[in-house]
Amino acid sequence: MYKIIILLFSFAFVSCSSLIKVKNDDIDSFQWKLIYYNSENGETIKGNIDILINAVKNGQQVRIVFEQESLIFATDAEYLWVLDNVVYAQNNGQVSVGQRGNKLFFQDDSYYWMFLINSNGERDMIRWSVGEHDMVRRNKDKVSIKWFIKN
Repeated sequence: MYKIIILLFSFAFVSCSSLIKVKNDDIDSFQWKLIYYNSENGETIKGNIDILINAVKNGQQVRIVFEQESLIFATDAEYLWVLDNVVYAQNNGQVSVGQRGNKLFFQDDSYYWMFLINSNGERDMIRWSVGEHDMVRRNKDKVSIKWFIKN
C-alpha cells in the first residue's frame, strides 16, 4: 500500500515538472531557487523559514520537492497559506497510478487524490473515487520537503 502511495506521488509530480539529472554545481543555473528545506520533523535543514514566508506574502510561485526511497516528486503548489509561522501548500486533482515493474500506469479503478503539506513536515492526503463523492482513503504522515521559488 505504501508503495502505491509513493507511486501516486511520483506520477503526479513527474507529470507536472521537468526533471533531469544534473550535477549539483549546475542547479543554480535553473530558474528555480531552493529557499527552504525542512526535515520530516519540521527541523530546518537549509534556508530560512522567514524567506519562504516572505515569498508567500509576496505572491511568489512555489514548487515543492520531496524524495522517498528512489523516487523524486516535484509539483507547483496550487494554494499556499502561512499560519503561525508554518507554511502550508496544497495540490489537488491528481489521478491515481500504479506500478508494474519499472512502469507507471493509470489504475483501472482510478481515484482523485490531493494533499496538504506544511513546513513542519506534515502531509495529509485524501483520495476520492472518480465520478463519485466517496472518500477512498485518507492518511497522514511526515516527509522532508524542499521549497523552491522562481528566480
